[in-house]
Amino acid sequence: MDSYNNVFINGMNNYLFKKIFGHSIKRVTCLIEEITKEKLVGKIEYEHVSEVSGGDAKSIDGDIIVSATSLESNYRILVDVEAQNYNMGDRLIKRQYHYVAMFLAGMYEKNSFYEEDRKLVIIFLHSNRKNNGNPISITQGVKSPENKQIDIVKIYDVFLDEFFNIDLQEVSKNDKILVELMRVLIANDIDEYLKSDNEVVREVASMIDYLNKNEKERIAAIKKGDYENRVMLGGYNKGKEEGRQEGKIEGANSKEIEIAKSMSINGYSNEEIAKILNKDISTIEETLRK
Repeated sequence: MDSYNNVFINGMNNYLFKKIFGHSIKRVTCLIEEITKEKLVGKIEYEHVSEVSGGDAKSIDGDIIVSATSLESNYRILVDVEAQNYNMGDRLIKRQYHYVAMFLAGMYEKNSFYEEDRKLVIIFLHSNRKNNGNPISITQGVKSPENKQIDIVKIYDVFLDEFFNIDLQEVSKNDKILVELMRVLIANDIDEYLKSDNEVVREVASMIDYLNKNEKERIAAIKKGDYENRVMLGGYNKGKEEGRQEGKIEGANSKEIEIAKSMSINGYSNEEIAKILNKDISTIEETLRK
């Protein structure tokens, strides 16, 4: 217990991040709008907030999933916000495409792309230098049900440490809010953000401050965050978890078969499916025969 006594938890701790943005539509809306520059209108609601990431979560679960309508495009959009508080290196790109494949498969299964114009937005907040060179990056065009090449998927890479190098005097008012939000999420000293002019930034800083001043809650958050990271990185005790893990693997395999078949039906080649799901061609061909 002593090792936790002087540990400060920042806003990228999985538990705290979900507390901050997974329980306040106002805060998560601000985060999404500032990153995507899309104005959300109408009913904005949570589709899902995962309690535990990784092995204990359903395979299609994201950290925070929100549905809304974009004012600019009038698209109904599904937004998945992912906080990555450890460095996955080159694997992060594969992880992003894996999330795209899972969500698209789920949307096609529910016929949501057939019924209305939809857009999938995935936001990754991280400090992964190997991913690409831009703070906010990739737009991917994927095939619609009518086989037209349209931008219905956007992946945003938000490099957290980029925001410490930005001169606040040289950015617009809206961009300043984004810079402050990103800074407070990874700050080790939040005093200046507790006095921010922006209400959302003050609220985020206050929640981080509160958790760090309440020892029992802070230690519980650290332990929960440590557990989630061990699950994600495979560093948990497999002997004790063996029976439970077999069930998880079986469920994951079943979902993977479902995703591969859905992608095949919607025009993806075996090579494209193999690349997105990070599998050998022979494995995909065998999967599609099941």
